[in-house]
Amino acid sequence: MLIDKDSIKNARQTRGWTQQQLADICDINIRTIQRLEKTGVASMETTKALASVLEATVAELLVDNRAKTTAATESESSEILPYVAVTFLVAFSLGYWLG
Repeated sequence: MLIDKDSIKNARQTRGWTQQQLADICDINIRTIQRLEKTGVASMETTKALASVLEATVAELLVDNRAKTTAATESESSEILPYVAVTFLVAFSLGYWLG
């Protein structure tokens, strides 16, 4: 399963836990936590253990690519908009003055 590795790491650090402490609390190997925080890949059993310990649902831990992609697209669109407006105004002005 692909889970949001940044939210897991942030939740762990917010609680002041080391990777070893999180692994011990979840009853999993520290290498699993290390791999998870690096790649975001975890088994269903690991995801369930993390959800239980972090007081979250499995769904909250999963990466929702569609929502993140939509948010990124909206963010990029709002950053490009001023450039599009200026380009349009320049082209319109040139057309008016030259035409």
